[in-house]
Amino acid sequence: MGLKVKALHLGDILCDWTFCLFGFNPGRKTCIPINSFLILGAETPILVDTGIRDLKFLEPIGMKGFETPEQDFVRLL
Repeated sequence: MGLKVKALHLGDILCDWTFCLFGFNPGRKTCIPINSFLILGAETPILVDTGIRDLKFLEPIGMKGFETPEQDFVRLL
């Protein structure tokens, strides 16, 4: 059985580098992609990691989430 893995880019998170590497480059911003993975070719499709659906929860911890209409989870499926 040949399986295919399709990456679904659901958006991005803008955050401080220290979120990725504690104490490294504080104040420098970086963009982290939010991805889910769809495995096709099995008896049924398999969805791995549905990503972050509510990007607003990031704001109180100093991060900002971005999602375009093309990155809508249901639309990508």
